[in-house]
Amino acid sequence: MEATRQLARFVAETRFADLPPSLIAEFRIAVLDTLAAAFVGSTLPWARRVVEMVQELGGAPRVTVVNQPWKTDVSRAALANGAMIGAFECEPLTGSPPLPCSRQLVGSARQASAGTRASQIAAISS
Repeated sequence: MEATRQLARFVAETRFADLPPSLIAEFRIAVLDTLAAAFVGSTLPWARRVVEMVQELGGAPRVTVVNQPWKTDVSRAALANGAMIGAFECEPLTGSPPLPCSRQLVGSARQASAGTRASQIAAISS
């Protein structure tokens, strides 16, 4: 539980100005890549089946479903959007799976007292 607290503190105390420009640039590309995958996935039959099911299930119209004229609740939108993103097999451009990144974050959070915030973030993003 202590590692979770340290990670939460690290995240809460990190400001946008602390982030290295290379990390911001890679994040922007990853977001655009994910949105593009969702748009392509929205045209694929296996994702359309999930989207149709989500629409039939209804839900409070609060959250956008990619490339759809209707909204639903957050859980159903996450299911539909995730199906569309996954339908096109969206992968990070770096080829790195998310789990090692999570391990780096936890390791850096454990050492949050060592070094400057900028050096900690640089270590995480490398």
